[in-house]
Amino acid sequence: MTRSATGKAPAPPNERLSYAENFLYMLDAGANAAYRPHPTLVRALDVMFILHAEHEMNCSTAAVRHLASSGVDVYTATAGALPPVLAQPHAPHARA
Repeated sequence: MTRSATGKAPAPPNERLSYAENFLYMLDAGANAAYRPHPTLVRALDVMFILHAEHEMNCSTAAVRHLASSGVDVYTATAGALPPVLAQPHAPHARA
């Protein structure tokens, strides 16, 4: 999306690269097929993808993270996570 918004053609995927490396490659390569993303960036993106996959960001988790990032205290952030947990889809599990 960024490439098309700036008038650049999308870079085709390079099947010889890892998932994270290919993602960064398609963002920055342009017409340069020899381009390789920096290994530190590739590793950081790999870690981010793993953390995101393992911490799936359900509704209550997202609520706590959003509230905590706004600077509220831990009690307010935790209280903000309770309504999603007690909502109908989660209610039987939360009350068991």
